[in-house]
Amino acid sequence: EEEYASYLENGRYKINDTPLPSVSLPLIGRETELDTVHDMLASSHTAFLYGIGGIGKTAIALQYIADHRHAYDHVLYVLTDKGISQAICDDTSISISGLKYDRKKYPVMRQYFREKIRILRELSEKKKILIVIDNMNVPADKDLRLFLELPCDKIITTRVNYAIVPETEK
Repeated sequence: EEEYASYLENGRYKINDTPLPSVSLPLIGRETELDTVHDMLASSHTAFLYGIGGIGKTAIALQYIADHRHAYDHVLYVLTDKGISQAICDDTSISISGLKYDRKKYPVMRQYFREKIRILRELSEKKKILIVIDNMNVPADKDLRLFLELPCDKIITTRVNYAIVPETEK
């Protein structure tokens, strides 16, 4: 009875944190950038880190996680070179107990993406979650807006400056 009551109270789905890459050396001289990420997450729940390869976008994201891990119930780290839909639908990257891709139940991957976004929204309203999407370099992604509407904190590293991508292509 106790387990069933807990199940009803906490919901059917549970996020499984993803393994995080280790931060081998402390990030020195990037305090301003780390503070900016923190401020952006506090005001809009989203921070885009963009620029050419090798300038430290991933290092800043990982250092932010290391510095602020204690403030979150769950941290999800997704390394991708694909669009947001593929990143979210990858059950090895974002694992939610009680939810798995099933071709019979979701004949179109977009259905599974929408279901997973719905569940992430539901879980984000109960728990403090940080999702880091690393290396998302797809300029035209029709699913990005749904992801950005999640009420959790999101850091996206990319080589694409989404501020200059025309709205029709986003």
